[in-house]
Amino acid sequence: MKKMFRFSVCCLMLFSSLITARAQEEEKEIRICSPLIGIGLTVTDTDDGEEITLTAEEGGNILPVPLGHTIKIEPSQPKPGWISSREMIWKIDDETDTVELPLHPFKAAFELRQTGPEDGPGSFQFALYEGETELTTWQSAAGETYVSEDLPLTPGSHLILRMLSAPDGYIQNTDREITVPQFLENDTWLTVSDAVPYEEKTVSVLPEAEGLHLSFYAEKDDDEVCLDAEGNPAEYETDQDGTFTAVLGQGKYYVTCRETEKGVYPLEREEFIFDLHEEHLKIERKPIRIFVMAHCDTADVPEGIVFVLFAGEEEICRIENEGEKVRLPAEVLEAGCTYLMKALLPEGYECEESIQFTVSGNAPEEDPVISFEIMQTQEETDPSPQILPPAPETIPAKETVTEKKSEQKEEQKETLPEKKKENIRKEEPVPSRQVFEIAANEPPAKEEIRQRSFLVVLKDMKGNILKGAVLRVEDEQGETVAQWISEDGPHRISDGVVPGESYIISQQTAVPGYEKMQMKIRFTMPKEGNDEPLVTLQNRESETMKNEDEPAVHGPYLLYGGAASAAVLAAGMTWLLLRRQKKQEE
Repeated sequence: MKKMFRFSVCCLMLFSSLITARAQEEEKEIRICSPLIGIGLTVTDTDDGEEITLTAEEGGNILPVPLGHTIKIEPSQPKPGWISSREMIWKIDDETDTVELPLHPFKAAFELRQTGPEDGPGSFQFALYEGETELTTWQSAAGETYVSEDLPLTPGSHLILRMLSAPDGYIQNTDREITVPQFLENDTWLTVSDAVPYEEKTVSVLPEAEGLHLSFYAEKDDDEVCLDAEGNPAEYETDQDGTFTAVLGQGKYYVTCRETEKGVYPLEREEFIFDLHEEHLKIERKPIRIFVMAHCDTADVPEGIVFVLFAGEEEICRIENEGEKVRLPAEVLEAGCTYLMKALLPEGYECEESIQFTVSGNAPEEDPVISFEIMQTQEETDPSPQILPPAPETIPAKETVTEKKSEQKEEQKETLPEKKKENIRKEEPVPSRQVFEIAANEPPAKEEIRQRSFLVVLKDMKGNILKGAVLRVEDEQGETVAQWISEDGPHRISDGVVPGESYIISQQTAVPGYEKMQMKIRFTMPKEGNDEPLVTLQNRESETMKNEDEPAVHGPYLLYGGAASAAVLAAGMTWLLLRRQKKQEE
């Protein structure tokens, strides 16, 4: 018994060693080489999230990585003056032996670009700060590029570029925040600044108005107005012809107008280009554009509709249309105000009483449209005699006349021939009423309900058609429309199918090797078109079938397990044979 136990333990140990050897075969040792020695490297396996920290060594670092996994390397202690050309991500395969980190040194360069007149503006003085620490200062003229040889910058750090002085007639820019890039293909990081001159230009405001106050901002979110050539806030007022004179530099500004008036939207940080090469600069205020219209789903929109606009209880204006949308007069509308609109319709039409709306405070991207939904009145849409049935007293009158007629038949023939004709005329409405009642209660003819059909097919997830499943179609009341066994093609459902009606499709039994679809499908038959819609049901393979079809990715493990089991069995048989032989010898 002890010998058998020892054999079993040996086999298990052999099996474990085989599994460990197989696991080791799935990993590959790669060499990580860095041009910088001594910096920290954080290696992250993006597949399982495992993270390892290394210190870059001369000759590289050896790291085992599972085959097929992707690793990401980040210098946790980047050296100033060095940058990467890309994000450091590699997928490890059989051909990956060495990973070279794309780190390289780089320089910072600052170029001063000329704007405006072609003659050189003179010298500008700049300074570069990191926080409160001054890194470097330099003098530069337009068209020159300054390259700092000894400026160790760190990727991702935030710097301040400050223009300390500028020649007369040029704008002295405010502080500008710049960020050192994380990745850089070449060895130079270039930052461009503009030499922007001031110039006096006449600007027109449209539609023109006198006394408009306009303020200019350098950035859209600035709290303070930018400065003009003399260092004063850039604020101007239009004269009687709607113009003003601005002294600004070439570039983009954001304009705000404090005044509002009827017919136009207010200006709120609208973008404006002060172009020194443009002779006629203008700022256009957007007019208020609001449209009103009527629409009818059951008939054409009639002509002669009159729209009435109110401000509170006061009528402002009336607008006539010819069946199309019309624009409200802009001169009566003011941004931010609320109005009431009513529609006066021709006889035979009706609509909602009124629509209230508020003009937006800012110009919208699309012109708003106020729409009235109108309907024909019942007299127009339903001229049937049902609304005017014959009076109830007509029938008793008929009976009285008939009774008198039977009692005095002979006398009426001789003395009252004309009255007899009159009584006959009174009897004529009776049959017409009977005919109306029959027509009113008669159901629509069956041939008016157009028959349609649709197709149902059962497939697997790969698109193969499945046979042998019981499928059912029911209407919304739960009545069975059709039930069949799926075949090698779509099944047509035609009996009882009505356009616009909905049907419930379900699977009753499963196909061997597949899971039955538990969810029911609701399908609505289209009202238009003559084609046959196709409804597809899909089944997933059952777990048993998946296991049978799945490739033997664990074949080596099963082989090792079989070998171990065979070893245990062989050991047991050997022990039994030895024991039997020993008993026979005794």
